Amino acid sequence: MSQDLYTYGANNRIIFKVTLNGVGVPDLTFQDEDINVSKDNGDWLAIGSVVTEMVSASDGKGWYIWTPASAGLTQCEDLVINVADASGSAFDENGIVLGTGNDPSARF
Repeated sequence: MSQDLYTYGANNRIIFKVTLNGVGVPDLTFQDEDINVSKDNGDWLAIGSVVTEMVSASDGKGWYIWTPASAGLTQCEDLVINVADASGSAFDENGIVLGTGNDPSARF
């Protein structure tokens, strides 16, 4: 896992890969609690129900998109997205860390 840079207070889409044993898993429908986000070590917010597949299942390679509903969801220094199958083992647990610089005028 690495930290990627993201614009503070933006609602641009965030793209990430979901894998099982290192291989991308297409055509998933997430439960809300499968994917959670935390701002600056705050409480987890379940977002799985609003994550969509990047391309259709027949062409997909396990890439998914979350678009924050509001800029307030990314008004933080660090944004952590945790991916874990809450009800089974359809995909590996993983995560992504996004750093914003905690500055509304910063651009990365």
